[in-house]
Amino acid sequence: MPLNLATVKISRLIDTTSGGFSLEDLKSVIITPFFRKLDGGFSFCFLLEGFFIEIFTPGLGYRQCGQKGILNPKKSVLLVPYLSIFDVFELVQLMISGYGKHAEGNSNIKANYSLNQTKKAALFRWLDLH
Repeated sequence: MPLNLATVKISRLIDTTSGGFSLEDLKSVIITPFFRKLDGGFSFCFLLEGFFIEIFTPGLGYRQCGQKGILNPKKSVLLVPYLSIFDVFELVQLMISGYGKHAEGNSNIKANYSLNQTKKAALFRWLDLH
């Protein structure tokens, strides 16, 4: 498919906060795909095995197609950049909403995972900055 019709960008999610989410934690996150309205187009976003995948339509411009993480059939190597989970606004909103429901006792999901103080602090620190 020509890059001007659709462009795919792949990033590896990370959490750089001390004691934050491990790569294994992030690999287990499952969310519903979502889209973003951009100037002149859309991007469709997916989370898969700890990778953030974004499909732009129409595709990105020529200069942007040289960035790390862009699937390009003319290149034999793909360099996947890291992306902080706190740089994906929609993921942070989901974490805030989910934590709020959990804290209020409105979650029926039983998990063997607990949000430790460091992870809570990182989430609230992000809220203070934004």
